[in-house]
Amino acid sequence: MKYYFSYLNGQQQNQIIMNKQVKSILLIVGVVLLIYGIYTLIMPEASLDLGIVKVEEQDNTNAYITIVLGIIALAVSLVGGKK
Repeated sequence: MKYYFSYLNGQQQNQIIMNKQVKSILLIVGVVLLIYGIYTLIMPEASLDLGIVKVEEQDNTNAYITIVLGIIALAVSLVGGKK
């Protein structure tokens, strides 16, 4: 890898390093959003236990949005910037 950078100027080297950093950040954010979305999809928001009756309420709209944003961030980090 050292020889690859030998013929690039400083600006191109910085751009390659910055692209790798942005892709890494997008990958981490995508994984976190995906895990959080799945967690909020599975876990109930509110529950009530009266002994005989147990009631759970769940609104999954935000969970679906979070999962989609996580998938988009993962896709951009894996595909974006390849030449």
